[in-house]
Parts: sequence; structure tokens; C-alpha cells
Amino acid sequence: MATLFERIVGIGGNKIPIHAIRGMSGEISRGQLSPGDVISTFGLDAAQQADLGTFLTKLSSHPDKAALSVIIFDFLALAELGILPDVYRSEQAFWDRIDAELALAAG
Repeated sequence: MATLFERIVGIGGNKIPIHAIRGMSGEISRGQLSPGDVISTFGLDAAQQADLGTFLTKLSSHPDKAALSVIIFDFLALAELGILPDVYRSEQAFWDRIDAELALAAG
């Protein structure tokens, strides 16, 4: 089964639209949706659910959630479009980028 990242960027089928993830994660941060809504909407398996939990935890821990959300969306959009695939289609690069942004924000 594909990872959450692979499903979002369209590797391996059963794609999750990037706009849906961005919108739903925003609504989760505002208390309008729960992670369970994402899980049931897209039929996430256990590993994908763990990835979602990690993603939401990292997003919520950034002091400027909106800025990090834009950075994440940009990364995922470039991955989906296949632009610089050695960079943007790398799941490890995705997680590393989030961690780098968190470290930068922490000073």
C-alpha cells in the first residue's frame, strides 16, 4: 500500500487531492474537522494514519502554522507536477523539509 505522501502526490494510485489535504488540515487546526474525518474520507490504512498523525503534530507545533502550510502545499504541488522529481518526489526530502522549517522557527 502507498504511503500518505505517495497518495497525495499521485505515486501508485488512489490519489488524495492536494487541495483536500490542505483544506482538511486547515479545518482540523480550526477545530472544524477531526483526523478521523480525513481517515474515513480517504480510507487511510494504519501506516497512512500514523503519517497523518505525524504530519498534523508537526504542523501544529510550528509557531506560524499558515506559513508552514504554504511551504508544505508548495512542496506537494511541485511533487504532484513532477517538477525536479529527485527533490520533490522524495518522501524523505518532504519530512526533512518540514523538520528544517521547524528547526528554523525554533531558532
